[in-house]
Amino acid sequence: MVLCVLLLTASLVTAGMEWSNLTEYYIPGEAQTSTPIEDPGNDALTYYTNQSTFESAHSGLTLEDWSNTSVPPGQVVSANGPWDYLTSNPVWQPGDIVEGIRMNCIPSGNLLVILTTGFLGVPQNICGSNTFIDGTEIEFFNYPVRAFGCLIFYPMGFSSGDIEIVGTSGSTLGTTTASGDLNGMFWGVYSDDEDIDHINFTGADGTLLGDLQFGYGLPLARTTWGSIKQIF
Repeated sequence: MVLCVLLLTASLVTAGMEWSNLTEYYIPGEAQTSTPIEDPGNDALTYYTNQSTFESAHSGLTLEDWSNTSVPPGQVVSANGPWDYLTSNPVWQPGDIVEGIRMNCIPSGNLLVILTTGFLGVPQNICGSNTFIDGTEIEFFNYPVRAFGCLIFYPMGFSSGDIEIVGTSGSTLGTTTASGDLNGMFWGVYSDDEDIDHINFTGADGTLLGDLQFGYGLPLARTTWGSIKQIF
């Protein structure tokens, strides 16, 4: 097993560190784990690392779990972005992705990738930038978004990356870091003052995302008929 890891690592370096260059199955050892640390947030943002707490506070969100892909289990396939509900390529057909969310690579123009269940031992379909050092942008459109949550994956083992939340005004609402591993670790955010336009994920170890939840997600304790009116 150690020899397999060394050979795989060498292959990744010479191949420019891209998921699509991994053409053989590899089941890594037990992934490292880390006790989540709640981010303090700021006046405008609340961060979550506990999925149950996030979902209890923000109900009625839309889920994109990448389950409608044309790619069969145990595969890795890359394609040009952006990816949204109109995308037509070897990975997606129009309507496969829910409306209101769009994934793109940072920098724009580079390839996105999907790893389907079983490839490298991942437990579900996950997507992101094909090149490890590229970032991934999640953009929202057509519907107002205040709450977003997802599972962050690093299939090669525990790692962390940077996150930037940008509002519809174009201003950065906040920045933070979050961790992930082979099995996925939850991260979520709620913006109290401004709708979220997009969120940027960057990390050197190939950040991939699964089970994306997004929507207005008003905290139940603060819901009034006046605040619900903002949704429509």
